[in-house]
Amino acid sequence: MDFEELEKEGKVKILDMLTVKESSAPDVLNRIVEEALSLKAKRLVIDSFSALAQAFKEKIEARIILHTILGKIVKSAGCTTILIVEIPYGQESVGLGIEEFVADGIFLLKRGDRVIREIEILKLRGTRIQQSTYPFTLEGGFRVLSTFRVVKPEKPQKWKPIPDSETHFSTGNEELDRVLGGGFDRGSYVILEADTNVPLEAIRLFELPLILNFLSQNRGVAIMPAGGTSSSDILKTIQPYVEREIISRNLKIYEEVKPTKEQFEPYIALMRGGATNLERDAAAWSQVQINLMEATGQPILTVVGYDTYESRYAEAPEKLFSEIGVQVTECKARGNLTLAIARPGLRITKRALNMVDRHLKLIERNGCIFFYGVKPRTCLHHVTATPPKDGHT
Repeated sequence: MDFEELEKEGKVKILDMLTVKESSAPDVLNRIVEEALSLKAKRLVIDSFSALAQAFKEKIEARIILHTILGKIVKSAGCTTILIVEIPYGQESVGLGIEEFVADGIFLLKRGDRVIREIEILKLRGTRIQQSTYPFTLEGGFRVLSTFRVVKPEKPQKWKPIPDSETHFSTGNEELDRVLGGGFDRGSYVILEADTNVPLEAIRLFELPLILNFLSQNRGVAIMPAGGTSSSDILKTIQPYVEREIISRNLKIYEEVKPTKEQFEPYIALMRGGATNLERDAAAWSQVQINLMEATGQPILTVVGYDTYESRYAEAPEKLFSEIGVQVTECKARGNLTLAIARPGLRITKRALNMVDRHLKLIERNGCIFFYGVKPRTCLHHVTATPPKDGHT
């Protein structure tokens, strides 16, 4: 904003009080009131009231000033007054401890972990506060970040692939590609770790576009679903965006053998599970990937749920960890891409992190979802889900 021009137009007046002595504090406040009334101001900002209040002998004097002088402005002149109050680190009370009783509203700006800025509504007279704390950003101006929710497109359309570069696979999301420096490196193994309170829908925002971008380019995709997700769940998610013929030809979903269930769909690859079957299942899993590469003549995407790995082969942790090491090596050598989905507390995640190319993390704070790179390190980013007009997810 051009404040010099606004001052010339009589819309803004800035009063610079360099020093306020004890004897002149009331006079300063009287001048502020007079200027605000003469300007017919609708907003009065005192920055900072903490510095001004130090000129009073007693707290009661500051409270009287707030009640009488500023109270008159707000009520009689309809001028909303904003007091900026400074809080020393580690202190809980606001300012002198009187402002919070006099004010109609109190908003506390603070900084959390990984520089997450938060605004907390401590008080707002006459208003029901459904949620007291919200993250906010200063990027592009002050903006309170929305809580996470997924709005699915009403009429999904077939996926339009985002082209890959010579060095990177696209994530299927142009904004995420920019954040990651072009997408995922060819021949890379990526771990996406999501906190316990991060919903499955948030994970799908990273997983689904990547899968669709590979399938829509006639590339193979092999999936070992995370716990609680079945092959039918994955199929329902993918079907609206990709032709059934492509799914039957280029998609393989690993599923444990169940005698009571028919498992004859072309996209299902069977596994037995259990420590005694680990080597056998690993060999079959590797062959599935090789078959997809040979059938398409292109690199493939592998999506793995680490909780499924650990639960099905928990009795042989060392063999499982060794097998993951083999998969990391094969992924790099073949120029493929692997996305491993991990939840907190998994033993194999901690050990695998030393071998992988990327470690990404999803966290939840006050209903908002954030994403950042641990390896290599990236800035913190807010995650939202809004379907574009073209029907993409």
